[in-house]
Amino acid sequence: MKNNERALNPEQLEVEGKSAYEEKDYQQAVDLFLAAEEGYRLKGEAVKAAEMANNRCVALIQVGENQDALDAVKDTIEIFEQAEKALLRAMALGNRASAYEALGQLDLAIDDYEQAEQLFGQLGENDLRLEVSRSLSALQMRQGKALDALGTMQAGVAEIERPTLKQRILKKLLSLPSRLLGG
Repeated sequence: MKNNERALNPEQLEVEGKSAYEEKDYQQAVDLFLAAEEGYRLKGEAVKAAEMANNRCVALIQVGENQDALDAVKDTIEIFEQAEKALLRAMALGNRASAYEALGQLDLAIDDYEQAEQLFGQLGENDLRLEVSRSLSALQMRQGKALDALGTMQAGVAEIERPTLKQRILKKLLSLPSRLLGG
């Protein structure tokens, strides 16, 4: 397919980008998501273009291009907010947090992870909230904030209605410190 034809078919580029990502061909995924983003932008589909920028951000982190990842995601949060796409906004916050974390900007990462976690909770997206809670908790542990990390993980698993066996075990383990301290 010629480059100009591919630019006019962002849907196919998106599918190919996701496939490349799943196959761990992250650089190819970056290139395909960028082409899809440009194609959606040409079609006037700002939200889809922003989604592709977020996908590109995740792939860029995988190839260690952390500043480019941050640059890719920086404007998408506002686009999703204006379009009233709360779930996409929460995902973008999580992606930006990952980019900040990869760049060593830990306080900014924590702020974004906390916002994403709260928004996923409000949306009832408890599995996504748990994913963000894990990242936030690990970051808090790296900063020596063990009690904050514990609280974050407890909050992350608390709202899961039908926890898996692994999640039930995690819930039980996380409740131990509180019980030991008489809480």
